[in-house]
Amino acid sequence: MLLDNSKELQNGFASGDFVQRLSAIVSAPAIDFAVGDIVTYKVTDDVWLRNKEIKAIGKRHDEWKDGKCIFIALACGLLIPVKPERLLLQTNV
Repeated sequence: MLLDNSKELQNGFASGDFVQRLSAIVSAPAIDFAVGDIVTYKVTDDVWLRNKEIKAIGKRHDEWKDGKCIFIALACGLLIPVKPERLLLQTNV
C-alpha cells in the first residue's frame, strides 16, 4: 500500500514506475486520465467515492496484473490502486 507524499511515491516517479497520463501505458484509453485529475470511484453499484485525486498511474506494480493501475488518494492519506473503468472524470488538469 502506498502513502500519499511518501518516499515510495516520489521514488516511483523518479525511477519511471509511474507515468503522468494513462495513454503512456494503455493504447487509446476511453478517457486519458492524468495525475491530478479529480474523479469519482465506483466501488460497487451503490457505493461511490467522489472528489478523489489521481496521485499516480503505475506501469510497474503488483496490482497492474489485475488492471489496477491508477492510484487515488483516500482521506486517511492512503493511496489505493483502482481500474480505470471504475472511474468517472470530474475535473481534469
